[in-house]
Amino acid sequence: MTLLSRAVGALRTRDVPHCLIGAAALAAHGVSRSTQDLDDVRRGEPDDPLAGVVRLEAADENAIDVVVGRAAWQRSVIERARPVQLDDLELPVAEAPDIVLLKLYAGGPQDLWDIQQLLDTPAGRQIAKDAEARLAELPSEALRLWARIRT
Repeated sequence: MTLLSRAVGALRTRDVPHCLIGAAALAAHGVSRSTQDLDDVRRGEPDDPLAGVVRLEAADENAIDVVVGRAAWQRSVIERARPVQLDDLELPVAEAPDIVLLKLYAGGPQDLWDIQQLLDTPAGRQIAKDAEARLAELPSEALRLWARIRT
């Protein structure tokens, strides 16, 4: 059983809502890239946008970051996730417009590249339209970043 299978099994056993949001979620939407995330296990501060991050590791397997959101709109991302078959495991994967929202919220250089790659897919126009319909849920910094991307 893989680390991912064990992690998803633990979340499901505890009825923890979850979805895939990283490089594997991008791949499910037609954007292929590797990931070199180096998150640490930590609890978010009161003003941190996340409640926490946990890195799971196992020998000879890719590490998994479990991100714990804080805001209501982040729960909505999980609720809208769609099941996708990944090898022998069915996982809820964030919709492409929601990945755009998460990337806008994070706002780093890799996030901007990821957004542009999603917008450059054949579904890019619809992704942008759907993301724009959900933008009001994000903080003003993310809205300014979206305006910069779209010009």
